[in-house]
Amino acid sequence: MKLYTGNGDKGTTALFGGECVRKDNPQVVCYGKIDALNAQLGLVNACSDISADMKKNVTHIQHRLFDLGSYVAMSKDANDASRDMLPTQVQSVDVKMLEQWIDVSESQLPALKSFILPGGSELAARLHLARVVAREVEGLFIALIEADLYAHELDGELVFLNRLSDLFFSWARLANQQQGVADVLWEKAR
Repeated sequence: MKLYTGNGDKGTTALFGGECVRKDNPQVVCYGKIDALNAQLGLVNACSDISADMKKNVTHIQHRLFDLGSYVAMSKDANDASRDMLPTQVQSVDVKMLEQWIDVSESQLPALKSFILPGGSELAARLHLARVVAREVEGLFIALIEADLYAHELDGELVFLNRLSDLFFSWARLANQQQGVADVLWEKAR
C-alpha cells in the first residue's frame, strides 16, 4: 500500500468511522495538535541527557496521547465495530500516575518563589515547549466538548491533559537542577 492516497488532495480527510470532513475541522485540528505534542515528546526523548526513568515515562505518555488522538479522531456516527477497535480511554489511574510523578519531581526541587522563563538546559527547554503544546491541546479539547464534537464521555481526558502541562513544567525545573543549570527567573519591567 502506498503512503499517499490522494484522498486529501481537495482538503478533506476521513474521521475514524468513515465520516469525511474538511482538514480544518476541529477534530482534525485537535488530533493534529495531539500529534504535535507527541512529536515534541519524541524530541524530549532524543535528548542525550534525559534519564532512563524520565524517558520511560515520556514514552508511556506518548502511548496514552496516541490513544487519546484515536478517540478524538472518532466520528460521532461511527458504528459499534469501529468503536470496539479503540483502546481504553484515559482512566483515573492515569491521572494519579501523573500526579505521583509531579509529587516525586517537586519533592526534589526548591520552592518556587518567582515566575520562570522557558529555558535553561536543552532538555528543560524541550519540556517547556511540550508544556505549551499540552496547553494548546487542552484548549482545543475543551472546544470539541463545547461544540459537542467529542464522541465520548469526558472521563479523565481533560484532567489528564491539565496534569500533563504541570508535569512538564516540574520536569523542566528538575532537568535544569540535575544539570546544574539555573532556571531563568522572570524580571519584571521597571
